[in-house]
Amino acid sequence: MANCFVIMPFRPALTYFYTSLKEHVESTFGDVTVERGDDRVLTTTILEKIKEFLEQADVVIADVSGRNPNVFYELGMAHAMGKSVILLTGDEIEEAPTDIRAFEFISYAKYSPEIFLAKLSDALSRVVGKPYADLYPEARDLFEQFRVATAVDAAPGGEADFEASMSAMYVSRQRLPESSQSARAEYLVRRLLGVEPEIDVLVALRSWSKDNFD
Repeated sequence: MANCFVIMPFRPALTYFYTSLKEHVESTFGDVTVERGDDRVLTTTILEKIKEFLEQADVVIADVSGRNPNVFYELGMAHAMGKSVILLTGDEIEEAPTDIRAFEFISYAKYSPEIFLAKLSDALSRVVGKPYADLYPEARDLFEQFRVATAVDAAPGGEADFEASMSAMYVSRQRLPESSQSARAEYLVRRLLGVEPEIDVLVALRSWSKDNFD
């Protein structure tokens, strides 16, 4: 189990953003727990509580929008502890202080929610592991069965492309089918066919999955 600590201003306007972020990360990475400084009631000072959260964190997500002093204080603590940090912002990158401008930011103002969450998942996967690693061998095996059975001239995408495609489908709420073997096989093989496969390849995939499963 990995711990992800989120640093952000405690503003009511950010409550929905935090809730959505927490739900996405914990659903995508089943062994990651996401917490914020006000998630637990502890009988210690706020500074001691934040220090405890940071010490237990495997990765820190920090929203530096608005140059909030508390956020930057906690971010400094995270860096001093040598924690892996993912920086978010709703501001222009040029508005970030010079000391952290050299770091990479993920902007939730610049990108659509789907792209933002996909980029966040990609960043987290480099720290806490790959959430779809167990599915990649299954997808490759199904792809080879499909290729041999249909003689389709196509090469499978690599694991990184597979992870990116699975993450993009997840954030667009198109999840891996569990009740239908044919739908599951089609879904997984499709993730290895790239962004825009030929229409005849997709037709062949649909026919193959229906003929060989369920």
